[in-house]
Amino acid sequence: MTCLEFTSSEGNCPCTQLPFIAEYGKVQLSLLGFFSGIIAALLGHFGTSLRLDWMQHWKGKKRILVAGGVGFLGSHLCERLLNIGHEVLCVDNFFTGSKENTAHLLNRADFDLIRHDVTFPLSVEVDEIYNLACPASPIHYQHDPVRTIKTNIYGAINLLDLAKRLRIKIFQASTSEVYGDPDVHPQKEDYWGHVNPLGVRACYDEGKR
Repeated sequence: MTCLEFTSSEGNCPCTQLPFIAEYGKVQLSLLGFFSGIIAALLGHFGTSLRLDWMQHWKGKKRILVAGGVGFLGSHLCERLLNIGHEVLCVDNFFTGSKENTAHLLNRADFDLIRHDVTFPLSVEVDEIYNLACPASPIHYQHDPVRTIKTNIYGAINLLDLAKRLRIKIFQASTSEVYGDPDVHPQKEDYWGHVNPLGVRACYDEGKR
């Protein structure tokens, strides 16, 4: 095709405008590079926290139940889940855990604390469950062996029923006591353990098993 075929009504040939179009394209590319540099700098400055926020926004916020959430590990788990953008429902009967562990979280709108014993059914709406509910120290769980084994068994059953009803994931926690007095170190997931069912620690060991 010739220029005559593209001549406008004013008689100007578009070919004379090509240098302007080229310069305009360079400006666009320069602006794109400028803003890309700003984004890269922000990611480098804020690091993981900004990337976690973006990932959380992409995946969506979850409401997560943490049973035994005022204990040492439970309280730290609650705080971590809140910091990455989730809502937390903390459930505990305060048998061994201290409310002071979560006192700094009570004024947050995305944190709820319920006093409840997981040996009784719980009806709530959540997206995930972490079950850390049970005394983990021999001094505590030997104080009331029957209560300990009930917490382990009935508590797990009730939370599993809740997870089944809601069709959600559940995380079941335990110390290494689940292996009893092990013959293998470290213990692998396929190791059955070496447990004395009549020992003083059996209320916890057998309850978790």
